[in-house]
Amino acid sequence: MKRLGILGLVLVIFIGLAACSGSNYEDEVTEVVKEFKAGHGSMADKVTRKNSAILVYEDGKYIGIACKMDKRIIEAYYKKMSGTKNRLELVTNLDIVKYIKEDAEVSYKERYGKKIKSRKLVIIQIFERRVL
Repeated sequence: MKRLGILGLVLVIFIGLAACSGSNYEDEVTEVVKEFKAGHGSMADKVTRKNSAILVYEDGKYIGIACKMDKRIIEAYYKKMSGTKNRLELVTNLDIVKYIKEDAEVSYKERYGKKIKSRKLVIIQIFERRVL
């Protein structure tokens, strides 16, 4: 009986860990992909997390996405609107884009739907157009 209890406890712990292993930015990343597809029309129909590179900056304040469309790499940056969960706005101010690229702290990064750990390599490859 004691073994069964221990086995049950271990199973519950593993299930809990598996459920929590997703990204803290899951909703934001999903919303960025939707916004990107909506903003680029039929050219972006095939864009998914699985064929994109995504960087989250400043604990979710800014999110960048880069993907290959029509043999070109297209990148876009979005700003999370304060006080909302999933409301994003395309960043069009070039000064803010420059800040994001050069100075903003990267909080989360993924390429092809998988989390990446190496910060410097990701920034160089993704946003200096050597990826995809």
